[in-house]
Amino acid sequence: MALWTTLRGASLGLVLAASAGHVPAASAQQSGETIRERVVVTLPNGRRIVRWVEKPAPQPAAVTAPAAGSPSGSDPFTSPGDGSSIAGNTPTGGGDAGGLPEAYALWYEYFRNGDTRADVNGDGRVNSSDYFAFVTYITRNGGWSPTDTLGPDTDGDGFGDGRPQNDEDAGSSDSGNPGSDDGDSQGDAPDAGGEQDETDSNSGGGNPGSNGDSGMPDDPAYESTGWTEFTASADTRKVYVSERGSDSNDGLSPNSAVRTIDRGKDLMRDGYPDWLLLKAGDTFREAIGGWNISGRSADEPMLISSYGDGPRPKLITGTGRAVSIVSPRFNRHHVAFVGLHMEPGVLGSGTGFHLVTSTIKDLLIEDCYIGGYEINISIDTEARESKMRDVRIRRNVIADGLGSAFSFGIYAESIVGLLIEENFIDRNGWDFRAGRNATATMFGHNIYIQRSARDVTVRGNIITRASAHGLQLRHGGVIEGNVFAENAIGLLFSNQELNEPRATDRVVHNLVVDGVHVNDNERRSWGVHISNVKQVRVAENIIANSEVSDPDAGFGLLLTGADSSYAVRGATVENNVVHDFGEQLRIFNEIARDVTLRNNTLSKSDGNKSVVYVRENAPLPGVRFEGNAYRHDDDDSPFELGSRDLTLAQWRAEFDSQAREAPAYVDGDRDMDSYARSLGFSNADGMYESMRTLSRRTWDERLTSAAIRGYFREGFAPRP
Repeated sequence: MALWTTLRGASLGLVLAASAGHVPAASAQQSGETIRERVVVTLPNGRRIVRWVEKPAPQPAAVTAPAAGSPSGSDPFTSPGDGSSIAGNTPTGGGDAGGLPEAYALWYEYFRNGDTRADVNGDGRVNSSDYFAFVTYITRNGGWSPTDTLGPDTDGDGFGDGRPQNDEDAGSSDSGNPGSDDGDSQGDAPDAGGEQDETDSNSGGGNPGSNGDSGMPDDPAYESTGWTEFTASADTRKVYVSERGSDSNDGLSPNSAVRTIDRGKDLMRDGYPDWLLLKAGDTFREAIGGWNISGRSADEPMLISSYGDGPRPKLITGTGRAVSIVSPRFNRHHVAFVGLHMEPGVLGSGTGFHLVTSTIKDLLIEDCYIGGYEINISIDTEARESKMRDVRIRRNVIADGLGSAFSFGIYAESIVGLLIEENFIDRNGWDFRAGRNATATMFGHNIYIQRSARDVTVRGNIITRASAHGLQLRHGGVIEGNVFAENAIGLLFSNQELNEPRATDRVVHNLVVDGVHVNDNERRSWGVHISNVKQVRVAENIIANSEVSDPDAGFGLLLTGADSSYAVRGATVENNVVHDFGEQLRIFNEIARDVTLRNNTLSKSDGNKSVVYVRENAPLPGVRFEGNAYRHDDDDSPFELGSRDLTLAQWRAEFDSQAREAPAYVDGDRDMDSYARSLGFSNADGMYESMRTLSRRTWDERLTSAAIRGYFREGFAPRP
């Protein structure tokens, strides 16, 4: 089994500006018959490269980019919704010495057509890695022609070895091998879209605020592994199931498919890399049920997926369990469930995946729709010491867990090694048909990870409209690169149960936006809640624009614990943006120890709330403020220390000697509605409905965490 990375160009969101229409006029300096023009390249991580290029005086002719309309996913230059795509801001002025407009238009045309002359990095392929090489070349040399490359790529970093290495470089880009289809009608990921041919690209990041950039945080450092690829082994048995098949068939070809999933399971062999394939577009009114067999190894797993063209096969599983792995008598190792649609038939009943045993190891759930169960995915174990290991939940739609006050999208405990990655997890914990006031409670969550879970990573997901928490992670781990929207509490992080502090625990590069209440009586609208921790880094998050204006509720960043036994001890909070989310920062200083808050931007425009609220009217011996930026448009004394109200000057004198006034933003009003409208949706709800249709076959990089966070980073850049 090979993992490969998908990074479609449409998500790169890169802006090349070299015209007076996009760069302030002051950026061009006259010098005789030539001018020096400021060229700004904005990278996907928000960082900017600045170069001055000698040019002759502008000519009236204009060169534009090729016409829009390239196939979805082939254009690496679109920045969704902000009006700053290259096609909309093509440099003008023909005949320039550096050749930037002509070079751009020419290279872009080659790229769109797959012409090898666009292979700037010299690796023999035309893909998004060449874009970074192209930008590097023109910023270093002031122009480009089809014969220019950066030299051979001998070190495998995706760039020719001529790539400059100074501080203003774009960083490296690691190219992966595209997926392939072996022509067996299933593809290397059987009928889950193996015909797609994409490469991976990981753009290097820089330091916020350096080289004249926006000061906004860089993109997450994690590298997406894209879709999982599967290759049949020499002895793989493929068992086909179709609603038009017959259980008297042998099931070994599409023309001799069996009729029921139960019969297909009978033909699978324990310990083999066998595949159970359901006909795409078919509907099966049965569950997969109990699963008691394993694949051969991590490289040769057992696979339950689909074959043929069309949407995911739909399983209407009834009031029981769609997939049940419960008995400790069997080992269930190296099993993958890929590209299936599961729902109960009666909303709010049954369980999607029900994992209750310590014998599970190396289980993958990918590209599935799992919705409408009381709990969509439940992970537990009967053995508290011998825990299940290595469960990966990737690129699924997990929605509408409802039916009780304790409904969840994902519930997990007693597991070692849990990855929740790049899923759309929406509207779990309450009944959307009756509304929040009737059904939402503090106990229903999109993701609830108990204290007994270990080594948990939650990254790159879009987590929306939970009853209460978007994510509650109680034993530490990694939360990075996610979007949390319209949750009563965006996320809670705790690791108090750790025996020793763990330096790898972090909450980084997330977006929390559009906070709401649980219901009219349960008022929350909390962004990021850090509670009961021994050590954590909270960095480079954007927490912005609660939908709630409530004098009695709402916090952007909350550092608290239940009592002195559950204190916040050892937290570094840095380079975050918190804007218009009730009180931007609330801290219970009497139980906080070894907490550093530095280089954060806390800004507020609502007179009802403080920028910083400290519960006790006392010194802060365990809390350090270092160089944060603050702004409150309606209050001259926005710092609340117990019963004291302090001005910025007083706060600087007593607590934060390097405190400064926060700048205005390019567009600090951005929310999920505005992002949705930029893509042509009427509002965020319409966009979420479209996200529910995402699959490997319909993947849209505009509807990913990376694209959404890029839009907000641009909006929360300081206004020039």
